[in-house]
Amino acid sequence: MGRNNSPIFVEKYRDKLYPIISQHTQTFIDSHIHVRYIESFFDINEKDYDAIIVGSDQVWRPRYFKSQWHSAIENAFLSFTKGWNINRIAYAPSFGVDNCEYSDTELSVISKLLRGFNLISVREDSGIQLLKNHFGVDSIKVVDPTLLLSKDDYFGIVKNESQSKGNLLVYMLDESEDKRRFINFIAEGKHLEPFSVKASAEEIQPKVETWIKGFADAELIVTDSFHACVFSIIFRKPFWVLGNKMRGNTRFDSLLAMFDLQRRCISAECAENIDFNSPIEWNKIESLLTKERIRCLDCLNKSCLI
Repeated sequence: MGRNNSPIFVEKYRDKLYPIISQHTQTFIDSHIHVRYIESFFDINEKDYDAIIVGSDQVWRPRYFKSQWHSAIENAFLSFTKGWNINRIAYAPSFGVDNCEYSDTELSVISKLLRGFNLISVREDSGIQLLKNHFGVDSIKVVDPTLLLSKDDYFGIVKNESQSKGNLLVYMLDESEDKRRFINFIAEGKHLEPFSVKASAEEIQPKVETWIKGFADAELIVTDSFHACVFSIIFRKPFWVLGNKMRGNTRFDSLLAMFDLQRRCISAECAENIDFNSPIEWNKIESLLTKERIRCLDCLNKSCLI
C-alpha cells in the first residue's frame, strides 16, 4: 500500500487476475460477439468502419471511462474520429448521475464533438437534461440495448443450462448487513430458497448462460444491480431493487419510471413496511416494451443510413 492506504501495482495485479476470473465470460464473448481488440483509439482508421456507436452504460461518466480506458473522456465522444466521413452514433450511454462531473474545458471540447453526431440518445431522463443544460445539444431517450432483445432471444442461449439451485435470486454488487437481513426476511416470509449467480471479486465468475438462467428460473429477484433489474423485467419476474447511490441511482429512476415500477425500488432498512404481494402488470409492461423496441431500433437504423 502507498501513502493514505492507496494501493499500488493495481493494474498489474488486475491484468494477472482478470483472465482467470473472466474465463467463462470470455468464452461467451468469443462464441457470440465479434470483437476487435485495440491498444489505443488511434489504432482505428477512417476506412475501417462506416459508423461508430458509443454506448451503452456509464461510458459518459468521466471517472469510470478514464479508469477503464486510461484515456481522456473526449474519446468517449469520438474525438479520435475528428474530420472523418463516418456516421457517429450515441446509443444509450449514461452519465450515471444527475449532476455534471465535467470540467469547463471538457464541456467546451465535448459540446463541439457532439454536434458531429448523427444520433444522440441516452438512457436516462437526467442525461437529456445534462446534455441540454451543459452541452447545449438535444437528445432522445432510448432503452438499454439489453432490452432490445426479447426473453425468447435469451432463452435460446440458456436452453441447455442446468436448473438453478434455488428460487430466490439474490444478485448484490455491494453487500451489507442491512441487505443480508432483508434477504433473510423476504426468504422466510415467502418460503423461498436464496441462490446467487455471482462469485466474489477474486473468484472465477459464472458463465453468462448460468447468469441469465438464474433470472429464467427465479420466482423472485432481489438486487442492487441495474442490469439485474433489466433482466427481471425481460423475464417478467417479480423483483425488489435496493437503491445503489454509489454506483448511480438515476439509471434505476428512469428505467422504473418508464414502466411505472418506482415502488419496486426500496430501502433495505424498511422491509417490514413493504407489501410483498404487490402485483406487477406484466401485460401492460410487455406492450410498452414492444413499442419501445420498435421505436429505438428504428432510430438506430435510420441514423446508420444518414
